[in-house]
Amino acid sequence: MTIDGERDANAGRESESVIPASPDILSGVDVSDAAVKSAASRAVDVVNPTGGEANSADPQPKVVTKRGSAKKLVAKPQTITELFQHVYRETGTGRKLNLSRNLWDMRTTPPENVEQAIQEIRKLARKDPFLDALANLLVEIADIELKDSVRRQILQFAQVSFASHELFEGRVERLVEPTAEPRLTATEISHAAGVLRLAELDAEESLEISGAKRERLRVNAVASFDLFRVMQGHWGKEQFIDDFSELVWRVPSRFQAPERSDDSGAKRTDDFRRDEASARERAEWRAVAMLANAPAEPLSELKRHFEAVLRERDKKLASVMEDAAAQSRRADRERETARSLQAEVDRNSTRIGGLEARVGLGRSTREGAEGAVR
Repeated sequence: MTIDGERDANAGRESESVIPASPDILSGVDVSDAAVKSAASRAVDVVNPTGGEANSADPQPKVVTKRGSAKKLVAKPQTITELFQHVYRETGTGRKLNLSRNLWDMRTTPPENVEQAIQEIRKLARKDPFLDALANLLVEIADIELKDSVRRQILQFAQVSFASHELFEGRVERLVEPTAEPRLTATEISHAAGVLRLAELDAEESLEISGAKRERLRVNAVASFDLFRVMQGHWGKEQFIDDFSELVWRVPSRFQAPERSDDSGAKRTDDFRRDEASARERAEWRAVAMLANAPAEPLSELKRHFEAVLRERDKKLASVMEDAAAQSRRADRERETARSLQAEVDRNSTRIGGLEARVGLGRSTREGAEGAVR
């Protein structure tokens, strides 16, 4: 996949008049959320190499030249079919997509042309075995100014791309209808991608290459599924981030520092300890350099998300602690009440004992007196 995950959000707008988005786009779902669009873009970009051949017979979408740059062209497809053709062609040739950020003028496909468009998309989807183009397409339309009707039809046509892939055979109904049982989840998609028998994955090649291709399919499948659900309006960014945290953002660190050795060993010379400390330092430096070069916007969005999660958990924890304290105070009061009642029982028992003793003494006295009279 060839998504430019670090593209400036304002790219392509210098020479285009941006028409404000309709307020009812996706019924209020903010599909341009930085954490969603950039996280998906960067996650799939890591595992997707270039490849494929361009189809020169496909019609070329309109391109406009950015002001100040005669070399970088911005594609502006006029129809949904042109959009699919452009994304699949550019992805297949390994070029980074450079779509206009404003496709407000894009037209929906009229009913009489829908079947033809579906057949074209099926043909394109068959050349996308690792779902590179589909993931690219969904990331792009999450960030582009589109009419609500156009975006809905793009998502409807995206279902054709899903249905054309072996991974989603038997899962399309659950993909489209989130309430269908059993519920389709990103975890199921990830597992299915890991065991799918696909010709492109079973070729005679090294395990390393085959594993990289399978990981590429797995990440693209999870990203496509989650983006589709978000843009359907059924999920929010919280579910997206949870899925990516569990299934995508788990790449082992390239800067693993060596564990500290036991300095008591006889062979731990000063030189050895210095080399070990230097290796740990270098690992930390490289990790810090990577973080310093990372784009601030998506990381800041994730930071805000996890801060909100922590605040919510802190509130719940404080509520639980408060309830526990109230229960403890109630238990203390009940124990005190029990002690008080026990003391009263003890006093009553003593009083009853005294009364019984007096009654017994009186009975003995009376019986003695009656015996003396006789």
